[in-house]
Amino acid sequence: MAYTSFGFLAFLAIVVLLYYIVPKRFQWAVLLVASYSFYLFSGVEQVAFIIGTTVVTYLSGRIMQKKRDAYKAELAKLGSDITKEQKQSMKKAVNSKIKRIQFASVLINLFVLAMIKYLNFGIENLNTVFNLFRFDIELNPLKNIIIPLGISFYTFQTMSYTIDCYRGKVKPQRNFLDFAVFVTMFPQLIAGPIVRYVDVVRELEHRTHSWENVALGLRRFLIGL
Repeated sequence: MAYTSFGFLAFLAIVVLLYYIVPKRFQWAVLLVASYSFYLFSGVEQVAFIIGTTVVTYLSGRIMQKKRDAYKAELAKLGSDITKEQKQSMKKAVNSKIKRIQFASVLINLFVLAMIKYLNFGIENLNTVFNLFRFDIELNPLKNIIIPLGISFYTFQTMSYTIDCYRGKVKPQRNFLDFAVFVTMFPQLIAGPIVRYVDVVRELEHRTHSWENVALGLRRFLIGL
């Protein structure tokens, strides 16, 4: 569904209307359902990929926070009985575990992106090299690969969240559905920009509205259109 199509304009109008009609505590649900509905227009497979990315990234953030909380609880339990060297050793150990979790999350998301978007590209270039050097080798590209809508945008967006959690710049989101809204926000995900969780978390959790912001949004929308 292209942003410049009448179908998208009708879809957007319905979503905006529902968003302002429902009670504020349910507005996040409207955004989430609308975002997944947007992807369903392109096929069920689109939703499967973005759900997988959301689950992997959410769990990595929660596990990293759990490791930090366990470390703080252990320090509080030991109190003054722990030496400075022991404290540094414990901190180093927990940081190492958190780093491995962060690395695994980023690696999984990058692997999926690379396999889907760049595997056939790599195979074609290898075949070109083989032909150039007259090697009797030809690799067959994979057929019927589905490239999910906006996969590059939401992959790098979720990676930035994982890295910020690892660095302690943001506290991992406890509510899975709230986090899913961040990942799947349909108005920007297939055309960007890639937004960092630290920049939008306050807006997602404490949404405020004004006619001035509505006018600003409409101007930006019309200029882009």
